[in-house]
This record gives sequence, structure tokens and C-alpha cells, in this order.
Amino acid sequence: PALTHKAHGQAVTGLAAAPGDRLWSCSWDRGVKVWDATAMEPRFNGTAQVALTCLARPPAEGPDVAATGAHDGAVFVWDARCRPASGVARGFRAHKHQSVSAVRWGGAASSLA
Repeated sequence: PALTHKAHGQAVTGLAAAPGDRLWSCSWDRGVKVWDATAMEPRFNGTAQVALTCLARPPAEGPDVAATGAHDGAVFVWDARCRPASGVARGFRAHKHQSVSAVRWGGAASSLA
């Protein structure tokens, strides 16, 4: 590999590029991060209550929004502009007793599929 970086304490389960040389990542360690892809420094650190299983970014939004799926069936929408650092703009239960294996933004940037 051209570049490796220890980004999380457990397996990385989602990775997505964002405008402005940013990179989103999520992991089984319950963390979601936004990285400055040039400096490889975190610009945002969020933590969920459970392991995160997947990540998606909306195609039309700026670099600060993403969604993650979780091991317990929850889906979280993250906004890196939010404070405190949790950044969860909205969380909801998508599936009962099932892990979310994929999240995808719909035709409109504001809808999740």
C-alpha cells in the first residue's frame, strides 16, 4: 500500500471520501472520524453506543455529513459541525435485533435508503 495509518482501535468497517480532502471512517470500536486526508489528522471524533458496521456519504452534501449503520440495528446521521463532539444529528432504530450491513443515500441528499 502507498499509505497506511492506525485510525481506530478495531476493524475499520466504513470509509468514504468527502470534498475538501476529507475522509470519513467508522469502526467496530464505536468511533466515527473525519480525517484531513493530507495531514492524516482527525478533524472530528464521534462515538456511538455500539459497534459501527457501515458508512455512506450523501453525494450532494458538503464534507460534514455522513450516515452509519450499527451492530444493534441503529442508523445514525452524523454532522461534524455539531457540538459537542458526539456529532449525532439524528439516530433511529432501523432494524430490530439485526445488524445494519449497508446504508445508502437515496435520490435526494436528505433521504436514506
